Amino acid sequence: MIWSLVPVGLFLLTLAITRMVSAASLVAAWSGLVTTLAVPHLRWLALVTAPLAIIVTWTHRENIQRIMAGTERKVGSKAKGTRQKADDDESPESKVQGPASEEKDDE
Repeated sequence: MIWSLVPVGLFLLTLAITRMVSAASLVAAWSGLVTTLAVPHLRWLALVTAPLAIIVTWTHRENIQRIMAGTERKVGSKAKGTRQKADDDESPESKVQGPASEEKDDE
């Protein structure tokens, strides 16, 4: 039971160091496989953890390319193209006039 904490701990450690969820997910998936192979009474779980590690790697292949290129987003960083909330509050388009203001114009 305590062995299940190895991938979780490595996920959190990798996330703390790199701030990349994708990198932490990959480390956790592969460390789960290594853990099941390293512990004799858990080796049968490699039948589950090996395909899981492969699936996680396959689904993260674009993230791996961005990690290698140095362009992968990190936890806490803003996405490109997003505006700050202060800009949204000041824009005239964000202010909506209700029916009450239209009634005053009719008078």
